[in-house]
Formats: sequence, structure tokens, C-alpha cells
Amino acid sequence: DLDIVAGNWETNSRFTATNNDPIILYLNDFDANGSLDPLLTYSYKGIETTFASKEELTKQFPFLNKVFRTYKDFAKSSVDNAFGTRKLESALKKKVVELRSCFFENKEGVFVKKPLPLLAQIAPVNAIELIDKKNGLKDMLFFGNNLYVSTQLGQLDANRGILINQKSKGNFLHIIIT
Repeated sequence: DLDIVAGNWETNSRFTATNNDPIILYLNDFDANGSLDPLLTYSYKGIETTFASKEELTKQFPFLNKVFRTYKDFAKSSVDNAFGTRKLESALKKKVVELRSCFFENKEGVFVKKPLPLLAQIAPVNAIELIDKKNGLKDMLFFGNNLYVSTQLGQLDANRGILINQKSKGNFLHIIIT
């Protein structure tokens, strides 16, 4: 009976991701220079918007300076207007719909997702160490943080070490390590 524990990004930043409002990575040759360009979008108040600012995008896509003369014009525009519906539809798309770290309990070959306690969601989880207390239940040490993501996101460094204690199968209690 193999269960899965999956560390993830976290829910303590401006990003959110759901089935209805995913984070999307588009890959296409948006500037027609013969190489694939990444474009990351997310939902802000129900509207798909680019993660990168106008200043960051125009470094990668100088043609946007001709399309949007002002920051206000850029802010009012949709991703479709900026990059073209055809280019977005033909792009390779990768979607993220879950940012929480989760426990996936194997119930007769069907994995049931259970988000881990709130404190397991405060920073990225980059490593998990399982601890066997010889009681048949595994506890988990979560380690993470990411100091150099983007100036827009700031430092994602709220994880000082978190012990996730399993009280019973799939029932968790968290303890912060200081």
C-alpha cells in the first residue's frame, strides 16, 4: 500500500491555481525569431494576465513597445491582444492547477488527495524526509524556501523547518521547528 507525499510551490504568494484559473506556461515563437519563447500567465481577478511586467516582457519581446505605448495600455490589454489568439492557440501549453503540498492516500489503487496542514503551505517544499517512529505511521520533515525567485514575488522563506506528525493514517498535525 504505497502512498505519496508531494511537496509543491506553496500558497503564501500572489499565485493561485485551480482548474478554473490555472497558471499557464505557453511555449511558442512569439517574436518570429526561430526560437521558442516562454510566456507565463496566471489569473488575476478572473482575468488571464502575464506574470512578467511590461518592462520585463519588452526586453524579451521588443515588438510590444509598438503595440503598447504606455503602461496603462498594457495593463488594460488582454494576453490575446498582446500575443495574438492564433499564437496562443498554437502554443505548447502546460497548466498548473494545484500549488499545495499534498498527501495522496492509496485506497485500493485509487489515490485520494488530501492537502497537508496550512503550515505546510507557507513556503516551497524542496525536500521531505520521512521519519519512522516504529508505530506504523511515517512522520515527515519538510524543508524548503526559495530566496531568489523574482522581485515581484519577493523571498519565499517562511519555512524554518516543519514536522508533519501523522496522528493516524492520513490525519496530520504540524509542528514548527525553530
